[in-house]
Amino acid sequence: MLPPRALWALAVALAALGLAQTWTLLRFQPPGLDFLPLWTAGRMAWSGHGQVYDFAAVTHAQAWLLPRFPWMRPYAYPPTALLLLAPLGALPFWAALGAWMALGFGVFLYAGTRLTRGRRTLVVALMLLSPAVVMAAIVGQAVILVSALTALAMVDLTGKPRRAGVWLALAAAIKPQAVLLAPLALVAGGAIEALVSAAVVGAVLVALSAAIFGVPLWTQWLASLPDFQKVIESVPNLMAGVITPLGAAHLLGLSGPAALVWRAAFALLGAGLAWSAFARRADPATRLAALAAGSLLIAPYAMHYDGAMLVPAAVALAVGRAQTPRWALGFLGLVAVCEVTTPDLGLAAVVAFAVLASGISLRAGAPRPVPAPTL
Repeated sequence: MLPPRALWALAVALAALGLAQTWTLLRFQPPGLDFLPLWTAGRMAWSGHGQVYDFAAVTHAQAWLLPRFPWMRPYAYPPTALLLLAPLGALPFWAALGAWMALGFGVFLYAGTRLTRGRRTLVVALMLLSPAVVMAAIVGQAVILVSALTALAMVDLTGKPRRAGVWLALAAAIKPQAVLLAPLALVAGGAIEALVSAAVVGAVLVALSAAIFGVPLWTQWLASLPDFQKVIESVPNLMAGVITPLGAAHLLGLSGPAALVWRAAFALLGAGLAWSAFARRADPATRLAALAAGSLLIAPYAMHYDGAMLVPAAVALAVGRAQTPRWALGFLGLVAVCEVTTPDLGLAAVVAFAVLASGISLRAGAPRPVPAPTL
């Protein structure tokens, strides 16, 4: 059994680390740096949406805050995300950033407390202080909101599958790579109602974005993705913070067939973990862990702050198992997630957390059916 004070000690250590991270980052860049291209695209959506995927135009429009920034700062999110970003683009930047962070953290903490149910103060502290969440907050990343929506989907999947599908569709509309394995996972779990709901809501969002911003914007987005990957690879030292197998392959110097085999192996691992967790009807936290970690193992691009996708599940598993014989797996899983932001260790941390979370589920076993009463 893990005493609660051990988790509080971890929270205090994370607070110190978070302060150090915040101080270091804000010495070199303004807050909300990654929200800036999102807000810029939102402003362009009102009149010049034809330039949303013009990397040079979007970068030039950010020069008021970053006058001497030497690299491209493109907008790479799908057109559906503009349905949320366009209203924010109508606000001044700092007001929009405040609204963006309030929305993201409000839903994030609500989802985390629903996922864990109990020891809310400890849960909130661990979620807010996890290194990936701190980094995402400093730069104003969308992953906090997407993580919250995915967590809510896992909570509602059993009792309210249609609503779970809505949450997944909204998450995919903002950051589709974060829930790449959702269709496979829902099929594995027999959650067809949630899958249909997600497909319908997703189709409506795509149609709405096409009607408002134009169909050509979708082809422009798809055409921009290879160029976006080249931008990422061109920025010095940035690949050290990429936590996907593609990023690790780049750092290891793998290319051609070797890189394809490398990525395929991790994709199979991620898909297998997600399929297993959903097919066994694991608890919401374990399903969330498998879906989030598995999607990161398949995604072409994800940075260290995208490890925030793992935080609600990691905290729920650590706190929820603290008083059970499986406490060590939950605690180690949370520690692994805290290492996601360590340069060059992100992928290893994701894999470690996925395996530990799977181990918790396997040891717990599938729920036994309740026998019908006899008369």
